[in-house]
Amino acid sequence: MVLSLESFPPIHGTYPAALDWLQEQGGAQWQGDLRYSPAFSEHSFEPGEEELREVWPTGAQVCWFGGPAVDVGAWPCAADGTPLTHVVTMDLAGLDGAIDRAGKMTWPVAQLQEGLPRTGVLQVFHDLRTFGYDPGDRARGAWAVIVTGDPAYPRGGQSYDPTGARPALVEPPGPGNTPSQVCQLALPFSSFALPSPLDISPQTAGDFDRLEVLIETLRRAWMTQRGIGGDYAIPTTHAYGYSSRGHRAATLDVLPEVLPLTAGDEYRLILEIEGWTVLEGWFGDAGSLEVWMRQSDLDAGAFENAWCFIRTD
Repeated sequence: MVLSLESFPPIHGTYPAALDWLQEQGGAQWQGDLRYSPAFSEHSFEPGEEELREVWPTGAQVCWFGGPAVDVGAWPCAADGTPLTHVVTMDLAGLDGAIDRAGKMTWPVAQLQEGLPRTGVLQVFHDLRTFGYDPGDRARGAWAVIVTGDPAYPRGGQSYDPTGARPALVEPPGPGNTPSQVCQLALPFSSFALPSPLDISPQTAGDFDRLEVLIETLRRAWMTQRGIGGDYAIPTTHAYGYSSRGHRAATLDVLPEVLPLTAGDEYRLILEIEGWTVLEGWFGDAGSLEVWMRQSDLDAGAFENAWCFIRTD
């Protein structure tokens, strides 16, 4: 697919811009399904640790994949003692600022759906060998999702004052299961998402096919922004929004057993990390890593209850 100027989606635009594009492309039936979903791009950053170690002490609101982690007091390990692999560190002030307050106010509340702290750092560690479909995976210590530095979320780790000196960047204490040495800076950008065709039951095949085309158009626009090519429309790494592989396998098959809901609660996709580019091979063959939480746990800052899936389906 080659994107024309007429079809190129406003991937950094406000809700009205996204809505206009959707209607112009014959997708008005999904306007209620649009979700705010910041996406991450490594554009303009060279791979490696050098730039990270230069900008981190300055207070720059950067995110990065692989490489060193922010000191949380003790490096997270699996139950068998194997150090978990550092997958991503996200400066949450940068994520919150991916779109300004005026831009957020253009979104209907039900379609904005954020929820992570507005300051501090979120880090994800994983053993890269546990898929998350066995209820016993938590007991194996297969992952750790840690937020530090926000006074509203003081659970564990080493907090820091965002206006003062930042904690050190640290390396793992020993070999884990990391398939390759990677360190790549990235920044979050305002964007939007549509549901996977796997999660809808359209009345006609044409509706299903049209949604697939719209999603492919979004993905290829992000590939252009990131400066990457390829024959396949690669999903983005993004916060919130929708799973590129569909919600049903997670929210119907696994999460009800490991994170049962009470009345009024719901499951939220917090982060999806694609394994096609920077982290190629980390999550199987072009898989992705998803972080899910109950809304109630997100509200309470109970990140120890987060559940991770490696999706290769």
